[in-house]
Amino acid sequence: MYPKSSIDAYVTVIESDGKMATLAATINCISLALADAGIETYDTVAACSMGLRDSQWIVDCTHQENAECSVLVAYMPSVDEVTGVLQTGKTTLEVHEQGVQLCTNVCVRVYAVICRALQASVE
Repeated sequence: MYPKSSIDAYVTVIESDGKMATLAATINCISLALADAGIETYDTVAACSMGLRDSQWIVDCTHQENAECSVLVAYMPSVDEVTGVLQTGKTTLEVHEQGVQLCTNVCVRVYAVICRALQASVE
């Protein structure tokens, strides 16, 4: 694609109400910016974060929600590939897998929003 080159992307976060949610939003922004700039990639990456609180997964946890465990998933829906998983806190394997699956499902919906934004930018 771009041999012997690197692409640096910088994001300025003006306000953050949760580390994992901010990281997920940053991944979505950079993915959208690369696509909008016409930089060839395998797929557009969509990201989502969830926090576990009282045995319930909450999408984009805030600082005030004090999650016991947080999971972030970056996903490429067109090729059905998870490109990154980040977890903080402790949980069982089953609960972790449930969180990753829920994040992946949300990523598919985020991906649809990203695609609509890209379509609107070319119209």
